[in-house]
Amino acid sequence: MSACEPDSSLVGSEQPATDPTASETDSYADPGYTYDAKLNNISDRFPGFKSLITAEDGKTTLVVLGGTEGAAARYNSSELLSYISETLNLPQRALEVATPRAAAARGAGQVPDFNVLYDIRNRVRNLLFEQRGVTSLDIDETTGRVVLGVESESEVARLRSLVSGIDREHVEVVVDPRAEFAIGFESQGARSNRISSSVGSSLRNDTFIPLLSGAEINFFFDPPGPRAGEASCTQGPAVRRSDGKYGFLTNSHCTTEYYRMEGIPFYQPALYSTIIGYEAEEQERRSCFGCSKGFYADVAFVQTVPGRDLYGRVATTNLENICSTDTGDSGDCRLDYMAGISGAGSYYPVGYDAFKTGRTTGTTGGRISRTCVDQSFALRGENQLEDDEYDVQLLCQNEIRANSAVATKYPLIKSGDSGSMVYTYGVPLGQQQVIGIAWGGNSRDSFFYSPWENIIDGQRAGGRGIPVVPITESQGIVRN
Repeated sequence: MSACEPDSSLVGSEQPATDPTASETDSYADPGYTYDAKLNNISDRFPGFKSLITAEDGKTTLVVLGGTEGAAARYNSSELLSYISETLNLPQRALEVATPRAAAARGAGQVPDFNVLYDIRNRVRNLLFEQRGVTSLDIDETTGRVVLGVESESEVARLRSLVSGIDREHVEVVVDPRAEFAIGFESQGARSNRISSSVGSSLRNDTFIPLLSGAEINFFFDPPGPRAGEASCTQGPAVRRSDGKYGFLTNSHCTTEYYRMEGIPFYQPALYSTIIGYEAEEQERRSCFGCSKGFYADVAFVQTVPGRDLYGRVATTNLENICSTDTGDSGDCRLDYMAGISGAGSYYPVGYDAFKTGRTTGTTGGRISRTCVDQSFALRGENQLEDDEYDVQLLCQNEIRANSAVATKYPLIKSGDSGSMVYTYGVPLGQQQVIGIAWGGNSRDSFFYSPWENIIDGQRAGGRGIPVVPITESQGIVRN
């Protein structure tokens, strides 16, 4: 099989023969499995479709069609909702056509059709995304704008002048700090030799049998640059690869070399203690039809060693357990409950409730605030990963932002939380769905993650996803 042929073993992949969203005049469209590409397809089929937003309950998805009641009546609502349900794999019972009042209340009143914004976004990505000072690019479907993020106010005027040649009315230039990875380099301190999976166990200092998503993992970090030594990240979801091998996911940057398979060992609870698995697969570096630095997921698969138990659960902590503050860490993060995983989910809209559990900040979350955001950032600086001076582009990433005063009391992500599983909140606990892998952020009250569809369906221009499915609680304990 050549490098550009689709891999038929990918789990849940559509495997299009050609990119259905791209054209001869627009080679910067996303592959068909991404969230914005899906919304663009809906918009093409149903003129007047604006966006999807989430109702105040944090669960119901509202379908925004237009600014008048008549616009919503142009289509058979059952046909429209059925198509959206099938396209995005969302339960139809959770979909509603938004009234103009409901849409306006959520900030999505009179906005252009989504396919109009999608076309503008692709032109901006093509012409401006690699400009100096650019940090992000997003379609804000609630305000009807394409938003270009820059590092500082000094860059705003310059980029606005360039934007005016594309679409001044629908493109906004704002300051959006450059995102950073949440890999941990700080001193790890003393570790216990306790083997435990009970309430009160330390996510940082104990060995978990079975392995538990949310606990610390360690590896020796020796990149081409000047930084080397012990590093820490967080174990993501337990998964089974299409070849039947078991393991877990974490970030690609939680390895010796970013997006390059090295087969390094991972340890718990400390470096050179007990090997729990070896890096077995990463998403490949690939072009994005013109920008050679584009990736759709920051993910690596770690295959666990024979006999090492895995379970489809994630650790949760609570706000009474202050794992981390703005001024420092408590040095510990205690298990409060193990929540079961029921499967994986994709294509959740703005406003949906979601959480992550990391070894540094514990369980934090809020609501999805941005979907399918392009992020551009350097692998240099305080947490530099490479010696070379170049930027990496993570395309179509999602952001979660704290949505209450309680949620903003503590940081949502800090160093060491890279690799954290992102999941929906289900009641009773045991209905959580994996929706992605957290990798970093650019503020204390938000974090970014690679969405699940990008992880498993990452094929593009010679690249490919990692063909895995999550281990569910109902499967019980599994091992290689």
